[in-house]
Amino acid sequence: MLGVVAAHERAVGMFTGQDKSRGEYALLGVMVTYTVGGIALLVGT
Repeated sequence: MLGVVAAHERAVGMFTGQDKSRGEYALLGVMVTYTVGGIALLVGT
């Protein structure tokens, strides 16, 4: 969990202005994809 928070803080620090929002959306998409994939593996589909 600390690794995720640290990576998030570092990624936010790398971008400025509008790029920061776009970076957050990309990160959100990756997190949702990983979550759905993990649930699919648990369920066995």
